[in-house]
Amino acid sequence: MQLKPLFRPESIAIIGASDKPTPGRRVIATLERLGYAGRVHLVNPNYTSLLNRPCYPSPAELPEAPDVAVFSLGHERVLPAFIAAAKSGMKAAVIFDGGFAETGDEGRALQSKIEDICREHDIALCGSNCMGVLSPHHKSSSYLQELRDPAGLAGNVGIISHSGGLCLRLLTDTRRYGFTISSRPAMRRR
Repeated sequence: MQLKPLFRPESIAIIGASDKPTPGRRVIATLERLGYAGRVHLVNPNYTSLLNRPCYPSPAELPEAPDVAVFSLGHERVLPAFIAAAKSGMKAAVIFDGGFAETGDEGRALQSKIEDICREHDIALCGSNCMGVLSPHHKSSSYLQELRDPAGLAGNVGIISHSGGLCLRLLTDTRRYGFTISSRPAMRRR
């Protein structure tokens, strides 16, 4: 499994993109502020165009397989979109939503299906129930929190954290040091 698509994606699909103040919208805003040079594809069947970009009804209809797909849908809608994105050739995924193994048998079964898809298609996974990945040197983000001021962010410290709250606190004070963030890098493997 390659981690480059997760940490240095050349294309990002936002599954569940919206113009409303949702996690998907925050990712789009952060990518714009960072000056992300890669391709951003939006997916939502309720729009044909969104935020001056084309919007596709499903991951299966994207013009290319994304390096990373960001899922901002709600756990009950993740699986069909995840299957479509995997079949299209997605290389990495970020799932913000909770509602998986931590909720009991049904959630564990859903998480297990996603893990199996990742193994079958060699997909690097960040999540579920995570904050995502912020790579300021690469100017890319699949990070849940909207980045307001990226100017002082890139630095020489890398942070991988199981605590999204800790990462949020660090993001509020980038004047003293810059860093790269990954919160909860992957689901546990059996």
